[in-house]
Amino acid sequence: MKTSHIFWGTIFLSLGVLLLINNFYNVSLDFELLWKIAPLVLVFIGISIFIKNQYGKYILIFISAAVLSLTVFALFNNVSKLIKGDITIDFNSGETVFSDSSFYTYNFTENIKEANFVFNGAAGRFRINSSTKNLIDANTFSALNMHFMKVETKDSTAKIEFGIKDNGIKLGDNFKNNVDFSLNTNPVWDLNFDCGAASMNFDLAEFKVKSIDIDMGATDLKLKIGNKYPETKIYIDAGASSISLKIPKDSGCELIADAVLSSKNFEGFKKIDSNKFRTENYESSDNKIYIELNCGVSSVNVERY
Repeated sequence: MKTSHIFWGTIFLSLGVLLLINNFYNVSLDFELLWKIAPLVLVFIGISIFIKNQYGKYILIFISAAVLSLTVFALFNNVSKLIKGDITIDFNSGETVFSDSSFYTYNFTENIKEANFVFNGAAGRFRINSSTKNLIDANTFSALNMHFMKVETKDSTAKIEFGIKDNGIKLGDNFKNNVDFSLNTNPVWDLNFDCGAASMNFDLAEFKVKSIDIDMGATDLKLKIGNKYPETKIYIDAGASSISLKIPKDSGCELIADAVLSSKNFEGFKKIDSNKFRTENYESSDNKIYIELNCGVSSVNVERY
């Protein structure tokens, strides 16, 4: 039997069985995990070309097809869940879309010591590059009435939610979603960003940043961190993205990078093990920065300033 017959036969059989079972029971597979091990398909196929033992070839081809089938099923299963979630996609085909500037703000009071900022930005251009006497200012240029901001305060903590009003996705050159944020320098900030295809430029050098969690798709990210807080934790989960990080030289930094298929440049870091890196002043510095990168096919550059 030809190996190509085994490969395609296994794929069609596996997908058919999975789809049939999914019609009666909810089959849930971890797409992120399967995507990470999907390169094994190429590895096994490559090995099968070199080995002469026919049964060995059959086993490797069978495993490759099974892994690929599970990955494809998980992908379509996740996409179908999004569609069932009543997401609408609005394609712009050249018609005029009325866009305008809007301004959102919330006053700062001295009792606010910590601020948790949750931002759901979808696709667009987003910046943090200035401070304000208010707790937060947001200048937007987008379709009219596109965004919302909600602020809740409890004791000494403020929780800020900023995002898109509905779950519609707008595509096309005429749709704009540009947001410029200004933050107050007094509170300690926990920042959470969830974006799709976006351009993100966050200069946080003058802010007390406790944590940053960024979940993004195909994104151009520029992030600058200061040394205003003793311990800063940064977690970035990215797809095919360009990532540029700037950290201060007087802060010790530990970097854990799961970025096998990415190009990496970690300036001033020493390799500790396969995916852990540290600056030379990691142990001696009073301020620490911890960075965890989880990205696909991306370009990652970390430099010290």
